[in-house]
Amino acid sequence: MYAFAAVAGGTASPLLGGLTMAVFWLGTLPVLVSLGVGAQKISGVLGRRLPHATAIALILVGLWTLIGRGGLDAESLAAQQPVVNDAAAIEAAQAINETTPACCEAKP
Repeated sequence: MYAFAAVAGGTASPLLGGLTMAVFWLGTLPVLVSLGVGAQKISGVLGRRLPHATAIALILVGLWTLIGRGGLDAESLAAQQPVVNDAAAIEAAQAINETTPACCEAKP
């Protein structure tokens, strides 16, 4: 859509820009209508049960997340974090902090 909007804006003409967007609309209309009709036909079979199925799926995913994260405590999380005690890494970070970015340097 953004490509068509850019092309429509690039025409510099309200008439040609509107025509470009109308062609885009006509090209996407059949696909969107068929997608909506197809979704309605499929949901006819599952329509009444779909809210219950999604609620159960949401609860199961939540429980799975709680059970998976339940074994983690602050110490195990801290053990997963890398600790930087290397003097060379600290000096390199300070050197980066002290340098002027290329975009901010004075132009000759």
